[in-house]
Amino acid sequence: MLSISLSGCESNDSKAGFNKFVKEANDLYENISSDESLSLGDVEVRVSENFRSFEQKFLEMCVSQKAGEKESEPVACPACQEPCRPLRMRERHFTTLCGKISVNRWMYCCEQGHRHAPWDAKQKLLDQYTHRVAEAMVLRGFGTLRMNTSRMLLRLWITCMRNLICPMLLKLPSVRQKQKS
Repeated sequence: MLSISLSGCESNDSKAGFNKFVKEANDLYENISSDESLSLGDVEVRVSENFRSFEQKFLEMCVSQKAGEKESEPVACPACQEPCRPLRMRERHFTTLCGKISVNRWMYCCEQGHRHAPWDAKQKLLDQYTHRVAEAMVLRGFGTLRMNTSRMLLRLWITCMRNLICPMLLKLPSVRQKQKS
């Protein structure tokens, strides 16, 4: 039987989530131990599939708790630098190394009507992928990917260059001097 200490949990929602994981793991153990016809390979597949699902659910639960918190510091609009106010929670879907997850995070709005999610910017999310997934896709290489995936990866790379690299280059003194002349 599986047992986990919940003394570090901050909220009742977290405790309920953890208790659900423990119950699912115990149910899996009981199902596997009661079925005498299962081979080692069968057990391995069931455990692997279930723990992959646990991993994804656990990540979603942990990230949702962090993303659902309002910003502690005043938020300035990245477009016009005006102060922003919290508008509402909005769901965001993205792919992680653990699979696809959905997270509710705060959207902010300035007087000009510009909307943005500071949590997304802090996490450096590119389209629907975390930076670790983007790295893994690049490391895998274009040659082994299908044409659709290669196009998507190319768009992701262009977005990355435009959003991350170009602003950093513009901050360098030598680049600014060349632009002025």
